[in-house]
Amino acid sequence: MSFYFKNNHNKQSTLDSLFSELLSFDSYDELPAPSNIISNDESIEIHLQAPGIPKDKIQIDFQGNLLKVSHEPQEEKDKPSYIQQQIFNDGFKNSFKMQTDVDEKNISATMDNGILKIKIPRKKEKTKSRIKIT
Repeated sequence: MSFYFKNNHNKQSTLDSLFSELLSFDSYDELPAPSNIISNDESIEIHLQAPGIPKDKIQIDFQGNLLKVSHEPQEEKDKPSYIQQQIFNDGFKNSFKMQTDVDEKNISATMDNGILKIKIPRKKEKTKSRIKIT
């Protein structure tokens, strides 16, 4: 990918706007979970990493052509005094814009070994019918 810039000021503002669009999060708790998107003729599958998160603590919403997946962690009451902490239970928010017509009534989700799998069936193609003029 290459960009053409007339001067450094435009270069910086263009890069700033590019990254602000790509990384527009209100806080680190809203970073997206790592995901894969798989597409075939029948459906779109989204796989999100959600290790250690109970399935009843994940919210999946579909409205219009936007699928939103989120998790808001609970505050720890008796937070331990860590010597080292590398495991975090931060929340996440993912949004996926569907570029095709999907069958929203038949969206399904399963959890398997810390991977949330969301299956979004595509709508069947509408058949054409020819109208006879009488």
